Amino acid sequence: MGEPIREFESHRFRQTANHTGPRGPFAFVEKRMASASHWLDPGTIGFELLKGLPAALVALVIGTIAAWVAWQQLKVGRAKLNLDLFEQRYALFELLWAYVSARSRSADEARLAGIGLENALPKFYFLFGPQIGDYVSSVLAQGRPEEGPVGTARSQRPEAPQWFHEQAQGLHDRFAAYFDFQHWR
Repeated sequence: MGEPIREFESHRFRQTANHTGPRGPFAFVEKRMASASHWLDPGTIGFELLKGLPAALVALVIGTIAAWVAWQQLKVGRAKLNLDLFEQRYALFELLWAYVSARSRSADEARLAGIGLENALPKFYFLFGPQIGDYVSSVLAQGRPEEGPVGTARSQRPEAPQWFHEQAQGLHDRFAAYFDFQHWR
C-alpha cells in the first residue's frame, strides 16, 4: 500500500526538479496560471460571481446614500430639538423679564405676571436646571409682600423696586449661556 504513494511522489519530484523537461522547475506555477485564466469562462464559479457584481455595487451605492440621508436627518433632528428648547426657554425668559420689569416699577403692575411666573416655576427647573430654578424662586420670594402680625396689612419691602431694577440689569447676563447658539446646554 505504501509503495504506490512513494512512486507517485518520486515521479512528481522528478517532473518538477527536471530542468530539461517541457515545463521546467516552475511547472506548478504555470499550471495554476493556466487554470486561473479560465475563471471567467461561462459556467464557472468566477463567472457566476461576476454576474452578481453589478447588483452588489448598486446595493453599496444605495446603502451609502441611505446612510448619508440618515446622518443628515440626525443633524436636522438635533437642530429641531435645540430650536424647540430655545423657544420654550425664551418664552420663560420673557415671562421672568416682564415680571422683573413690572416689579421694578410697581407691585400692582406685577401681580398678574407674578401669577404666571409662579405657575411656570416647574418649567424653569425642568428646562434650565436647579440653578436658574432657584434664582426664579428667590425672585418670587423677594416679590412677595412682607407678612406682618395677624390682622395687619401686608407691606411692600422698601428695597424691592431697587432690587428688581438691579436684577433686570443683570438678567441677560444670567441667561446668556442658555441662549448661545454655539454651545447648547
